[in-house]
Amino acid sequence: MDREQKVQGVVVTFVDVSSLTHAERRQQILIAELQHRTRNLLALVQSLAVQTFKKGPALETFSTRLAALSRVQGLISEADSDQVQLREIVRREVQALGETAADRITVQGQDVSLPIEHIQTLGLALHELATNAVKHGALKEQAGHLDITWTSERNQQREPFC
Repeated sequence: MDREQKVQGVVVTFVDVSSLTHAERRQQILIAELQHRTRNLLALVQSLAVQTFKKGPALETFSTRLAALSRVQGLISEADSDQVQLREIVRREVQALGETAADRITVQGQDVSLPIEHIQTLGLALHELATNAVKHGALKEQAGHLDITWTSERNQQREPFC
C-alpha cells in the first residue's frame, strides 16, 4: 500500500502440500496399526500366561496387571493429543474394580492433563493401589470406603511438575 492507502500490487503464492497431507495421513494409519498390534500382543501374552501358569493367585495377579496395562493402552490410543486426563485414568481403574467396589469410592480432583509418556507408569501404580485397597485396605470390608483426591501444584519456576 502506498501513502494514500492504495494497493500497488498483489503477490499470490501456491504451495503444494499434498505430500505433507499424505505423510500425515500415513503417520496416523501407522500409529493406529501400532496401537492395534499392541493390544493384540497383550491379548496373546494373556493367552500364553493362561496356558503356561497353573490357575491360582500368580496367574490372577499377572492377568489383572496385564488388564491394567491394556486399559492404559486403550486410553493412549483414544487420546486426541499427547495428553490424557488424570480423571479418566482413575475412572477406568475404579470401573475395573466392579460395581460393588466402585459404589464405595469417591473421586475428586482438579482437571489435570498428563503427558502420554507418564500414563503407563501412573496407570499401573493406580492399579496396584486399587488392588491393595481391595485385598488389604479400605475396600476389603463391605462397610469400607475409599476417597481418591488430588490437587495440582506448580513448582517455583511456574511449570507443571509433569
